[in-house]
Amino acid sequence: MEPTTSVITDQLTRVALGISVCLAHSSPMVKLHYQRTDYSVVVKNRAPPPKAWRWEIYRAGNAHQIKQSSIYFDTVLAAKRAGKEALKRLLDKLYV
Repeated sequence: MEPTTSVITDQLTRVALGISVCLAHSSPMVKLHYQRTDYSVVVKNRAPPPKAWRWEIYRAGNAHQIKQSSIYFDTVLAAKRAGKEALKRLLDKLYV
């Protein structure tokens, strides 16, 4: 049986984020290199006011973000809330 497009996309996402051992061995028994707690949301001032704030998701050991908001927010709080929701969706997708 051939894998579906969504299975292949999920496997490629895992490889790109460094949490999959091998595309050929995608099993629940495979140990992940990273845990949910290795991911965090950071809010940074990246533009001039009034919409200066954006969230970025980082993984332990990486100096560069692995994901960031496509829009800017008016407040740190709004960016943090949106970032936490984005992190939750990412982790739910990665750690099914």
